[in-house]
Amino acid sequence: MTTSVLQILNRKKYDIKIKGSDRIYFSAYPYKAKLINNNIWYDVNRTHELLDFIDSMGEGDIKFRNSITRNVYFKNKQKLDLFTDMFMDQIDFISGPVSKDHIDFLFQKITNTDVHYDYEIRKKNFYNNWDSRCWVLPNWRSMMGVNRWSQAQQLKKEVLEKIVSMLGENCKLSRSNLYFNKEDLSDLQFFLKLTYPDVTLFVTHALVEESL
Repeated sequence: MTTSVLQILNRKKYDIKIKGSDRIYFSAYPYKAKLINNNIWYDVNRTHELLDFIDSMGEGDIKFRNSITRNVYFKNKQKLDLFTDMFMDQIDFISGPVSKDHIDFLFQKITNTDVHYDYEIRKKNFYNNWDSRCWVLPNWRSMMGVNRWSQAQQLKKEVLEKIVSMLGENCKLSRSNLYFNKEDLSDLQFFLKLTYPDVTLFVTHALVEESL
């Protein structure tokens, strides 16, 4: 899958609510139709028709998940549109990419392989001001004594407080999460490397798509 094969969902062309998606579902399906009702209460006849339609479209292009919520996932917009035309009365809303930047964000998220960094697609920055969020994880297994986890929690608190002292007004601490702007990330990483080399940093960057 490449960015060139994805198509934007134009809200003006649908008589149903369109939501910007926060991921490519199951790493393969860019579009989702959330159905009305659930796996206990639903229209049996329309559901049989829906399942027949999915079978006719070929295995792999469409995925149906029937649980507390009922969702149908699509690999391409053409089959989503055909499904929408036939089962409008069964759809609560549709999710998918809503802009070119949004498509780029979705691929940036799905192609990221660094476990220490993640991306979150949002309508706005964290607390409106911060484009990054992080948390720290001390290596509690290397600590001595029977209360290693408690020691690790105390160390985590100490590390976060020192980062706040270093960044000052350029960050916000909320419980175990620190919010900041990525322009300060290199300073933060350098500080940890010198002062707390056994502490691992995990960072989430906000990818802002206002039209979600």
